[in-house]
Amino acid sequence: MRGPGYESTLDQIRAKAKQFDLPCEVSGCLWGDVLGIDFAGLSIPEMPQRTADEEARANRWEYLQIDPLFDLKLWCTPVGASPKKLGETTPSQFLWTGRISKYEPGIELNALLDREEVNPFFTGAWNTVVATKLPEKAFAGAGQEDASVARAFAEAVVAQMMHDASQAAPPVAIPPHIGEKIVDRLLFDWKQVSKAILKDLLLKVFGGVAKTVLRPMRAGASRAVAPAIGDILRYQAIGGQIRELIRKKIDGIPGDVFVLSHSLGGIACFEMMVESRPAHVKGLITAGSQAPLLHEFGALQTLKEGARLPDGFVRWLNLYDENDLLSYRADRVFQCTADRRVDCMMPPLEAHSAYWKLDETWTAIRDFMTSTP
Repeated sequence: MRGPGYESTLDQIRAKAKQFDLPCEVSGCLWGDVLGIDFAGLSIPEMPQRTADEEARANRWEYLQIDPLFDLKLWCTPVGASPKKLGETTPSQFLWTGRISKYEPGIELNALLDREEVNPFFTGAWNTVVATKLPEKAFAGAGQEDASVARAFAEAVVAQMMHDASQAAPPVAIPPHIGEKIVDRLLFDWKQVSKAILKDLLLKVFGGVAKTVLRPMRAGASRAVAPAIGDILRYQAIGGQIRELIRKKIDGIPGDVFVLSHSLGGIACFEMMVESRPAHVKGLITAGSQAPLLHEFGALQTLKEGARLPDGFVRWLNLYDENDLLSYRADRVFQCTADRRVDCMMPPLEAHSAYWKLDETWTAIRDFMTSTP
C-alpha cells in the first residue's frame, strides 16, 4: 500500500484501536513507498477486440463452464405455458423421448471428437448431465420450443465436457469454437440445426455483462493484483533491506511493541522475527499473509523448507479469510496455534483489504494483546 491509501488505513486502525480499548499507541512504517515497486501497468495486455456477438458467446461459455446446467434449470420452470390436454405429448417431449434420450454418437461426431482429442470426455459429460434428471424436466416444460431446449441441452453437455477436461491430469483445454462445433453436430444429428438459434435477448444479456462488468473487472483485477505480486517478487531480491527498515522503526519505539502487519508486510515481519526478534516485541499479528505459502514453497529467506519455528519464537496471531486469495493458514504448516479465521463475505480483491473493517478482527487482536503469555 502506498501514500494516501496507507494513511487512510492507518487512521482506520487508530480509530478501531480506540473503539476496542487496545492498550497501545499506533505507529506506522511506510516501507512500500521507499522500497516497493513502481508499477505503471505497461505490461498488462489490452482486452481482446471482439464483435458484440463474439463477446457475448465467449462470456456465455465462460458462465456455462461455471454452471453447465444453468440454462436447463431455467427451462425446468416454464412461465405462462398453455395447459396441455391429458395424455398430450408436446414437440419438445417427443424430441427428448423419441430421439435425443436414445442418441448414440455417429461416425461424424466421433470423427470430430477424435480429431480434437476430446472423445474421452463426451460420454462422461453426457451421463453427468442426464443423471441430474434436468434434461427430461426441461424438455417436458419447453412446449413448442423444442429447438431451443435442444440447444440448451447440447451446450450443457459440452460445457460439462469443458469442465471435466479442465480437471483432468494433465488438463485439456476445449476452446469455445470447438465446443460450438460439437453443439452444431449434435443439433444436426437431432435435425434441429436450422431452428436452434441463440436468441437476440440472450446475446444482449451476455454482451451487456461483458461490456459493463467483466471487462472492467478483469482490467481492474490485473492492476490491483500486479503491484502486490510485484512487491512479493521484489522482496525476494531486497528482503533484507525491507526487514532492516522495519527493525529500525521498531527499535525507535519505547516500551513493549506488538507488530501489526498485512500481506507482504506480514512476510517481512515474520522473517524478521525468525532472524532476530527485537527484545521488546511481545507479539506478532499478521493479516492476509503469504508467509505459510512461501514456507511450503521453500521460498522464505530465513527458514528452510520444512523447518519448524525457532525456539522462543514470538507469540503470533495469524488472521486469514477464506474469501481472500492472498491469505493462508499457518497452523498446518508451522505446527502452531497462531490462526484465527475471519469472514468478510466480500469478493477476493476486496477481501484482502477488509481485515481492518471487521469487528471480529479487532476482537481477536484485543484478546491476543491482553491475554497472559
